[in-house]
Amino acid sequence: MALQKIKWKRKYLQIADNCEATICDNLCYSSNINESPKELTLLPNASIPIESHFYKECAANGGTSYRLTFHPSTDLTTVLYTVVFNCGTTTAVSDLEKDNIKITPNPVSQFFKLKDNFSNVSNINIYNMTGRLIKNLDAIDSDEYYIGDLPNGVYLVRLSDKNNKTIKTLRINKNNP
Repeated sequence: MALQKIKWKRKYLQIADNCEATICDNLCYSSNINESPKELTLLPNASIPIESHFYKECAANGGTSYRLTFHPSTDLTTVLYTVVFNCGTTTAVSDLEKDNIKITPNPVSQFFKLKDNFSNVSNINIYNMTGRLIKNLDAIDSDEYYIGDLPNGVYLVRLSDKNNKTIKTLRINKNNP
């Protein structure tokens, strides 16, 4: 794959009253920005960090969701990748324990560990920032997980239970010195 210059476009599928949903690439953009103001450079075998932050009342009245599509910067009609962001649930007090799960060290060069309250984790899926599954690890066999073979970049780590229900998704920065 060659170097790509890309842009993103947001289309709200549903939005709750008073919701503020930001998109962050290298900069953060508010709810009223629905197309990336600048093009992003995607290097071969690399990823671009994309985050969504939901504020205020985004989970109220059915929640908020939007589709983020990525396009060549010269052709916004061609879709390269699509990601859907959702905010539609409230957190129960018992679910607050999930917030204790951490990945250390972060940034990661070769190995990482899960820290604090991860006993229910059975599967670890690592995705690049375009949503493609890169690696699937079994959480039962090891307390250290090797990712030294992955290229430097930002990845999403999905932790799931034995029924494949997502417990938590974390972001890691893979960086070999």
